[in-house]
Amino acid sequence: MRGNVSKKQLRQFGLLLGFVFPVIIGCKDDNTAFNYVPPIGDSSIDVNTNIPNGESGSCYPVVLGCSDFAAFNFNDYDRDGFPNAITGIDGVDTQERTDAFRTYIEQLGTGATVEWSTEDHATVISRILEIREGFVEEFYAPSVERRKDLINQFHSGDLSEDDLPRDLLTLMYLHWNNNWDDELPLREATLYLVASSQTTTHAIPHLMIHLHEWFQEHPEDYEKRFNREFLKRAGHEAIRLHLPSPALLRIALRDVVLSSGVKILEGERVACLFTPANRDVKVFGEDARKFNPYRETQNVKPWGFAFGGGEHTCIGRTLVTGLSARTDNDDGTDGTLVNIAHALFNAGIELDPDDLPTYTELSHHDAYGRFPIILRNL
Repeated sequence: MRGNVSKKQLRQFGLLLGFVFPVIIGCKDDNTAFNYVPPIGDSSIDVNTNIPNGESGSCYPVVLGCSDFAAFNFNDYDRDGFPNAITGIDGVDTQERTDAFRTYIEQLGTGATVEWSTEDHATVISRILEIREGFVEEFYAPSVERRKDLINQFHSGDLSEDDLPRDLLTLMYLHWNNNWDDELPLREATLYLVASSQTTTHAIPHLMIHLHEWFQEHPEDYEKRFNREFLKRAGHEAIRLHLPSPALLRIALRDVVLSSGVKILEGERVACLFTPANRDVKVFGEDARKFNPYRETQNVKPWGFAFGGGEHTCIGRTLVTGLSARTDNDDGTDGTLVNIAHALFNAGIELDPDDLPTYTELSHHDAYGRFPIILRNL
């Protein structure tokens, strides 16, 4: 893949976690923690906001993963910023193994975004499935076998439930649903590992470019590069303009007529176009296509549909955007974009005037393929 060097530079500043079903990630009793998730059952604040009090939700009420290394439930045991331990992937414990793991995740990510690939899609899928076989053999299968063995020991009474790993794969096999197909844990683990870094790695280069241009046009704001609230607003604006995926693609399971009168037939492919929605002048103003960290929006999140909406809102959203009184009626946390951008400015980030960033030629999406930077303070 192109752009490995720049992604590695960004990862050194601590990419954090993402989320997919079925595990809730949060700090159990500390509602000030960056990844606190309220307990299931409170319909006023729960992630499943349509579920009445007292009824079980669609997520397991499991709490995993604090940001504090000393916390009992901090799971990133190799502290490389990747959620391998949260997912349940073992053996990412040396530099060589970590590099191999990262390479797999980067390559598998091209499969997750194959719809936007400029290559022949069948060729990409074939290549990624072969790469996935290597990932399964080297990392996934041994991790699953270890967890199955531990779960058998638990069922036989040789281990307590507290002795089991606290990760996605363990939970899925421990609470196995016979309606699931055998490859579901692999798909969930792969998606989790890819999605947990892809949103941030896609957004950070755009954020730094926008801020570079903004400071050139508004030099009076340059000192705000260390202001976390300013960086948070800038991060929200960058995500609004540059979504991790430009559309949500689905296949209709039955004929349906939308409220607009549009008819969709069973088997038709449907795309919810997030990018034009996030640049709607009726919602975001006449300058909706431009970057403006001071933008104010009414009755809509500043990042628009970047994380979906309603009960299916991405549960990892707060890890990327942080929490704030402006968006969440919360005292606030920063999120990955602010933390990484702040670290980069502390490191003295500059664009390389002799080697400017370029978009990837492998995707129709607005993703950077190369993003060379200079860190003056390291």
